[in-house]
Amino acid sequence: MGLRSLCSCLIFSALCASGQDHLALVVRATSDFERVELAARPSLQDTIACVQSQAAVLPVARFTERHLVHYRKGYCTLVGAGLNNDRAAYQDAAAEFEHAIASWPTKNPSLDQVTSGLRILAAVARLGGGRDPDIRSEVINFVERELRAALNPKQCPGTLLMSTQSCENMAGIGRLWLGWIENRKNNLAEAARFLETAPESGWTPWVQGRRHLEQGRYVEAVSSFDKALRSWLEQERKGYYGLAGLLGPRPDVAQAQYQLAEAQFLTQEYQAAVDSLEQAIKKRPQNAQAIFLRARAKELLGMAQPALADYELASRTAFANVGAPAASGQAHLYRGIWLFRRKDYERAENAFASALNFDPGERAKADAIAWRHMAAVASGSCGVSSEGLRSALVTTSELFPRSEAQALLQQCGPLRSEPTPSRSQTRERPLAPTQAAVIECL
Repeated sequence: MGLRSLCSCLIFSALCASGQDHLALVVRATSDFERVELAARPSLQDTIACVQSQAAVLPVARFTERHLVHYRKGYCTLVGAGLNNDRAAYQDAAAEFEHAIASWPTKNPSLDQVTSGLRILAAVARLGGGRDPDIRSEVINFVERELRAALNPKQCPGTLLMSTQSCENMAGIGRLWLGWIENRKNNLAEAARFLETAPESGWTPWVQGRRHLEQGRYVEAVSSFDKALRSWLEQERKGYYGLAGLLGPRPDVAQAQYQLAEAQFLTQEYQAAVDSLEQAIKKRPQNAQAIFLRARAKELLGMAQPALADYELASRTAFANVGAPAASGQAHLYRGIWLFRRKDYERAENAFASALNFDPGERAKADAIAWRHMAAVASGSCGVSSEGLRSALVTTSELFPRSEAQALLQQCGPLRSEPTPSRSQTRERPLAPTQAAVIECL
């Protein structure tokens, strides 16, 4: 029996004195926990065995010993949740850590304050590995407050529950999660500050890439995104391992591939963007935005028919995602572009009007306005439409074909009154959703 196992046995003094059966439970529970704690990537079977052996000890443990058992049960549950992507198990782990905090032996002078490592684990378990895109903001805000409180000031006394070094390691996990939270909130400078101590995680170059993208440094953004993605793909291939891999935030690789593709699109590396999007769509076929971007990249590569097929596919995919935010608006937008490319300008106008009624999102909204005006101009209506297009070009995204719009505006020549207003110009307000739906059926 090792020193740590012997100490664990001694802390369960009542059990050791009560007979060999109790002693066997303690030794087995300690051994099972250490097997999980010390492994770079423990097996799921080991985590299950650990949880079961801690559960067997818990009913006979004294009150002053229960915080240790709850902690070990929570730790093994948390690691198992990460290995199995089990959302319910994450919450079970959080509950065990809360029980460990509640049963902390505060009357012991050497254990006067709960170790920061335990408080950090109790907080991050609530985030479910960070893989739920719909995680509530109040949960994130609560976890952020808990992590900041655990780290300032940090309490890492050496105890049987957790050594000083283990606590310091957990503090690193806490900073990693704070970086993830700040990145999610788009506080990129603050995110970079928290992540600078974990460059091997992949999150550091990812945040750097987002900062480059924000600054318009697209070449640097591609390089940083590619570095982060390579790191994450390698971790995914090997199976996440090490403390950061097991307990830290898990990246959304499909979204990362899409973000890389967008940066490649902005550097005019259209074939590279298509290749990245192929991988993103393979991982997440329901990503209509990725299919749309692939259509734009193919279009700029001169692949007219494949681009047309992707515009239609993007629209159908978005219509299928009716529960997603902005999905209906984006579906109408993509359909409008498909109709525009088929030179069906009047129906394209109607589709863009419908996109605005359903709210495709702030970024897509500016593009939908410009597309609507451009459809009117392409059908021969200048005047008000061309002026509207000129104004709309100021706020369009980088995905909008500005050079094409400017070429159409040149064909209009100087501003002049419109002899025959287009359908879009006679509508001062967007159609109601029911009206838009009727027009779409025509």
